[in-house]
Amino acid sequence: MNWKKAIPYVTSVMLVLLFTYTALDKLSDMTIFEYGLKAQVFHSTMIPVLKWGIPLVELLIVVLLLIPRLNATGIVAGTFLMLSFTVYIVLVMLTVFSKVPCACAGVFKTITWQQQLALNLVVLIPGILSTAFMWRKMRTPIA
Repeated sequence: MNWKKAIPYVTSVMLVLLFTYTALDKLSDMTIFEYGLKAQVFHSTMIPVLKWGIPLVELLIVVLLLIPRLNATGIVAGTFLMLSFTVYIVLVMLTVFSKVPCACAGVFKTITWQQQLALNLVVLIPGILSTAFMWRKMRTPIA
């Protein structure tokens, strides 16, 4: 297996493991997840949508990743979701918001924003590479 095939495979495995864990963790105790969301900068009207939307989107991405013909779509969707989370973390770290929220709604409740950013980058960078490989492959004419 060459590295242009290995990286999307590893990305898929990482996204499946990460999103399965995070979605089930959120769904297993919605009260704690909701509390963590309320400690963020989101308007209170967004909380119910985020409370259900984030774990359901994560599980939908897992399903896409597990279906071979939809795997590429799952990688792109998972990478976009990780990019969204990562942009939010960077904005928090740059103190763009009026308050610095707790990191308690993240993957692991006890890690700092810097550690959360590092974890996200470990998943995001292979996701971006995988997306680039797939996009280039789609654009390469068959000779």
